[in-house]
Amino acid sequence: MATIRKLTFIGRIAKLTQVRQVDVEKVVQCFLDELSGELVRGNRMEFRGFGVFSTVTIPPRMYPNFKNGGKIAIPARRHAKFKAVGPLKERIRNGR
Repeated sequence: MATIRKLTFIGRIAKLTQVRQVDVEKVVQCFLDELSGELVRGNRMEFRGFGVFSTVTIPPRMYPNFKNGGKIAIPARRHAKFKAVGPLKERIRNGR
């Protein structure tokens, strides 16, 4: 498994579409900005046949402090979540 950086991803799309890399970069960055903005607002983004981006709220909880035997209060927090659906889920499962 490898890590693909955004610039590599943009280069691949530019090559496949024969669009200038600068233009592809603007579109990809705009997409990411809009996606993250919707998640910050608590909205869910659904791409049919691909997946769903959403946020999940983790409730506050107490966590043991092993140094002094007490407990530490961990506040509630939100984090992003992605769930693959349909064809993407099958492709991941089958490895192709």
